[in-house]
Amino acid sequence: MKPVRVGCIGLGWITQRAHLPALAALAEEGQVVFQAFCDKSEETLREQAAVYKPHSTYTDHHQMFAEQELDAVYLCIPPTAHTDEVLIAADQGVALFVEKPQTLDLAQVVEFNAAIEKAGIVSQVGFVYRYEPSSAPTLELLQQRTPRHAQIHNFCQCPPHPLWAQPLRTLRRLLRRKHHPQRRSVALPPRRH
Repeated sequence: MKPVRVGCIGLGWITQRAHLPALAALAEEGQVVFQAFCDKSEETLREQAAVYKPHSTYTDHHQMFAEQELDAVYLCIPPTAHTDEVLIAADQGVALFVEKPQTLDLAQVVEFNAAIEKAGIVSQVGFVYRYEPSSAPTLELLQQRTPRHAQIHNFCQCPPHPLWAQPLRTLRRLLRRKHHPQRRSVALPPRRH
């Protein structure tokens, strides 16, 4: 069987700690080959290329897609940085793994999904927590009743990415200004007089 030619767009924290080591194990078995790496940071690109030895490196995904014949692409950039990577992959018939979330823009989700369905490519948005042992009982509870309040804890030790900060600041600002009509009834307990 011919190895899958993989391209990686975005070589940050999650790619370095989760995806590249897993793919490297498959590369050792001859199942995949690192065809191309793409990252805006030339320093990160050099560091990861020195470790994983892709055939080519790029700082522009357009050039990567134009010059490489890829079977699959790992897209691991912040969702606020997504532009046309998904659309190009779909147009070229390249299977796609997108690190969660696919995007923070609902219109972009619709556009991406339409392109993926039209192309008929294999695609996945990575969300490992669906496989956590706590997910099944949580799903059962959600099917039995409608939650009125959810408290979510993030146990990740990774630093927040600056590209996520603006949408989060906007959401906090909206909540502070009470533009969210459900804020008091859903998130806060009633006041006692």
